[in-house]
Amino acid sequence: MSEVGSYLQRRSFITQCSAIGACTAITASLPAAETGRSHLPSVDDFRSLIGTHFRVERESGSPLALELTEVTQSNYEMPSQFRPQFSMVFAVSVHERLPQDVYTLHHPRIGSLQLLLVPIDLPARHNNLQAVLG
Repeated sequence: MSEVGSYLQRRSFITQCSAIGACTAITASLPAAETGRSHLPSVDDFRSLIGTHFRVERESGSPLALELTEVTQSNYEMPSQFRPQFSMVFAVSVHERLPQDVYTLHHPRIGSLQLLLVPIDLPARHNNLQAVLG
């Protein structure tokens, strides 16, 4: 299988299968008092943040800014008791590399949350990270 074909299969797998862990991480880290709301941010909440920056805390020290560049809702039909699945893509500075991990992100409008961020570019770049929620 070619490197590009492998990349596309990996991205599809991540989009379809990582929602449970990411949603659990957000649920545990979003106190209603901190965000001013009693529910998790929705796809529309995140769409309104496209083009804005999230601050990421890193163990290595200085925080890093990630720009939210894309929010895509899944076409997969979910039972009515579940929230719609969607993914978000964050752009990373060309001089930075973030490995796959759970990171704490901060945004002034939605507060702090933890997301599983996965590099979705070819290994030579890794300038885009994806989080999947559902």
